[in-house]
Amino acid sequence: MPPRAYAAHNNSRSLSTGSLLSIPQVQRPANISGHEPVLRLVHFTDAHLRTEHDAPARFRGMLRHIRRNNPDISLFLNGGGSIYMPDGGHPSREYVEREWQLWKDCTNAELSDVSLRSCLGEGDLFYPDDATDPLHGKPCALRQLGMESAYYSFSSEGWHFCVLDSMHDGGGALGEEQMSWLKFDLDHNRHLPVLVLSHYPIAAFSTLPDHSAMHRDWEEILALFNANPNVKICLSGHTHLLDRVWYNGVKYCCNGSAGGHYWEPGEDGLSACKQTPPGYALVELYKDGSSRCKYVPYPIRTQVENSF
Repeated sequence: MPPRAYAAHNNSRSLSTGSLLSIPQVQRPANISGHEPVLRLVHFTDAHLRTEHDAPARFRGMLRHIRRNNPDISLFLNGGGSIYMPDGGHPSREYVEREWQLWKDCTNAELSDVSLRSCLGEGDLFYPDDATDPLHGKPCALRQLGMESAYYSFSSEGWHFCVLDSMHDGGGALGEEQMSWLKFDLDHNRHLPVLVLSHYPIAAFSTLPDHSAMHRDWEEILALFNANPNVKICLSGHTHLLDRVWYNGVKYCCNGSAGGHYWEPGEDGLSACKQTPPGYALVELYKDGSSRCKYVPYPIRTQVENSF
């Protein structure tokens, strides 16, 4: 969840544009036309469910739209920021309990018969003064989202999925323990193409000039990906912006926000966050490790082709 004024965080290292964007020879992503995907899935992120602005009904409408138009999809990836936490505020326990109930009501009603895999975002974390409070921190969010661990992996249809916890050390970092786990997990799944899901982007253009809204440990993560060329695509959120980067054979897709500008009118009166309307991504994964990611605005509006 970005700051409401889209200001930069102060606790991050700068990423020079030369290290990410000045590539001597850029290759285009593989042409995968004519191939059938082995797996189609939906990625949505930053739903930030709240009682205001008719958000629950609008969110359920988006999920119904997805299911109606893509009846074959049985895997949904939630990029975190599932509920709304007021910026700089200290919501009551009752508020947090109500927002989590909204999340359960919506997802149980629309996604009960498919697989919903989640990662954590900062909007999911509530820190009351009493650290023993059952609503405190990550343990509460994990329970509410049905997660056994803040980071984990699984495999499906010949692809391996690494779901990361971006919320270490204030956000935007994995930490030493998780980084060691990721190295181990990738090393033991070299025979499969890998999709990585995180809340914070690992590489993004829209976080310029100082890349403050992406992973602070991007250098170490990218070095790990370079050592594991089976990492093929990374999905993220957090910025609420539609962003595409292709670097060293890996696609980095930051897929906007299900709620746009927190379900509020936003830049265009229709909940856009800057130039990105609310929406979700359709992702197709192929046997040869190639992929296609397309952002679909919802409600549907005129758009340019954005498959990547």
